[in-house]
Amino acid sequence: MFKRSPVHIDHEKKILINMIVSSEFLCGILPVLKINYFKSRYSRILAKWIIEYYERYKESPKNVIEDIFFNKKNAIKDEDDAKLIGSLIANLSDEYTTTNTKYLLDTAIEYLKKRSLEVLVEDVQTNIQSNNLLKAEQNITKYKRVTS
Repeated sequence: MFKRSPVHIDHEKKILINMIVSSEFLCGILPVLKINYFKSRYSRILAKWIIEYYERYKESPKNVIEDIFFNKKNAIKDEDDAKLIGSLIANLSDEYTTTNTKYLLDTAIEYLKKRSLEVLVEDVQTNIQSNNLLKAEQNITKYKRVTS
């Protein structure tokens, strides 16, 4: 029987929090961030909202994230995802501490490098298992390193 392992998203949570509260962090992480690097669905949803906001206003959403959540939460299909996003937003002030943005950015980029490779391996293995060897090879040749 296939046993599902729990997803630990402490790194993702830190990245999301800093994307919400720090325009400097958000500007630094966007060039290397792909939504599919996030393991959890709720992280991908929240990251998408933050990026959409940034693309329009050229800054992090900060407290506006609460309004964004209330306007978009009904479109979230999974109730657990909505609860997790709401909880993260509600606890932002408890979770965020002003620290060295450059250090946080470096650690976030290291995490994204790791996730990039994990996603590549997952895609390649999925294609090998479905006997789509050409697609597996294409996954490898199209891979781009995460660099800061």
